[in-house]
Amino acid sequence: MKQMMKWAVLALLLVCCVSTLWGCGAEKKEPTPPVGTTDVPDLDHPDNDGTTQTVVVEESVVFNSGDLTLRFVKNAQDKWVWKEDVSFPLQQSYVTDILAAAQEILAATPLDAAAAAGDHGFDSSSEFLTVTNDKSGSTTFYFGNLAADGRYYVRYGTDIEKVYLAPAKLTELLKCTIYDMAILPELPQLELKNLRSITVADKSGKTVTVHADESGKWVNEAGTSVTMKINAFSQVLPALQIRSCADYNPSSGAAGICGLSPANLSVTIDYVNSVGSNTTMKLAFGNAIGDQSFVLFNEGTTIYRMDTAVGTALSAFLTQE
Repeated sequence: MKQMMKWAVLALLLVCCVSTLWGCGAEKKEPTPPVGTTDVPDLDHPDNDGTTQTVVVEESVVFNSGDLTLRFVKNAQDKWVWKEDVSFPLQQSYVTDILAAAQEILAATPLDAAAAAGDHGFDSSSEFLTVTNDKSGSTTFYFGNLAADGRYYVRYGTDIEKVYLAPAKLTELLKCTIYDMAILPELPQLELKNLRSITVADKSGKTVTVHADESGKWVNEAGTSVTMKINAFSQVLPALQIRSCADYNPSSGAAGICGLSPANLSVTIDYVNSVGSNTTMKLAFGNAIGDQSFVLFNEGTTIYRMDTAVGTALSAFLTQE
């Protein structure tokens, strides 16, 4: 199962690199677990810090969008985890917002007879959401077509004549993939005055280090001014942040496809952090698609996306004035 998921992600990244598709949800197909029951067995999984999480069956959320299936369960620490990989850094709000929307449907008034009449696409749709807990049992919501206002038609329970409109927020959430739900690293909010030095290297091995001299002027190793380039970089500092997750725990070869093994551009930034300590941050920039590039952060292997403008400004240090 694990290997199949890895090859599916590798194929996904290859498609992304050659087709310039870049959106959330619609273009990306996460691996779908094999067909089976929605029951979640008790399992013990090692967490990132070496501790053990016990996955419990009392609460679970399973969503099938037709293209993928996402399964979430509660662990012993009362946190939601992705069943296929409990180490995945899941933003809790995605699951809790889905649950809140499900409760909103349960409390809603069904459409009147005239609005509920007709074919709403339930028979042809494979999309569903199953919510299970130890108090109210299991409820499955079946989604049909989109209404004129962009919300799903939905029904649940044994009374198939009752049709509801799903909350708009739920329609948005159910279009997201698992990677859209990842907690992203928070990069420091840097200003030019906090920077001490920047080292930039391309994959050919060419390396340049620039720093502020005693007078505060930015120069390279030869003492040549790089004022224009550092000023250009300072303009894109607000964009120095992770925009999204492209691939968590990627398969071997995925980094190479994305231009990250070796990296097109390797960067080390020395700066003074918010408590006055000298700190180092490393970034590796890969291929660009549209206005974003694949990146690695520090020593991690997760592939993220960052604005291409950041890498462009940094690569300028490798060129002569």
